[in-house]
Amino acid sequence: MTKIDSISRLQDALDKDLAWRKKEINELKFQCEIVPPLMIMHKSAILLIYAHWEGFIKNAAKFYLQFLNNQKLLCKNMQDNFLILHLGSAFQEEVNYKLFSHRERILNELNKSLNCEFLVCEHKTINTNSNLKSEVFKLILEQLGIPQNEFETKFNMIDQKLLKYRNAIAHGEKRPDKDIYSVVNEIKDDIVELLDKFHEQIILAAENQKYLKINK
Repeated sequence: MTKIDSISRLQDALDKDLAWRKKEINELKFQCEIVPPLMIMHKSAILLIYAHWEGFIKNAAKFYLQFLNNQKLLCKNMQDNFLILHLGSAFQEEVNYKLFSHRERILNELNKSLNCEFLVCEHKTINTNSNLKSEVFKLILEQLGIPQNEFETKFNMIDQKLLKYRNAIAHGEKRPDKDIYSVVNEIKDDIVELLDKFHEQIILAAENQKYLKINK
């Protein structure tokens, strides 16, 4: 894979990863509009739309972190959320702040990190737990410093439509046909909208250097 060390390469990586996903979702939309509707197609659509939802969010977040890793930025100049991510690698085990020895270690690691170049393992940092509900998505947004207000109107849809029915189908649970049809009709456009918005927000953050304490 090409090293993501510039905004243009970040844009290219995001564009490529999103394009084929949107193509498959659009093909699914066409298949689901066939009359009479096929229940198996609608169930498959929910599973595949979820797969593209989780897949793109995870990949896009990793691309952004890889971009930041290659900018040679000092942690002291970065927003606190990125300093926390950088520090995370030093505390794999549980830390008890009430213990003086742990507090001392936290301060020592913090002071050392301030003058270090930002570096995280993007594959370990971004974790969807194979269940990208709104709570997990909010955490990823917080990790990346992306405002939640751009997405919050869709949080209920994510949990009560996409995740609820994806999990039910994956676990072999029965749901009324009319509910399955309704869910597909709702999520097929909403998820594409969310993916586009996430793509847009990452590029805006990179272009405006939102990762820095003093940004454009």
